[in-house]
Amino acid sequence: MTSFVTSFFTSLGGFMALYKHTEVSFERMASLLSGVSTDTLVSYVALTK
Repeated sequence: MTSFVTSFFTSLGGFMALYKHTEVSFERMASLLSGVSTDTLVSYVALTK
């Protein structure tokens, strides 16, 4: 039982850290766009040669 609880909280902590890391990354990318809509970060653009 202790192993399950430990592994659950380890996984939960890892997920929370990843979520915060992603949030900070998007905030930094948004500041680099300087005035362009943040939707640009997730918009679809076809790649061509």
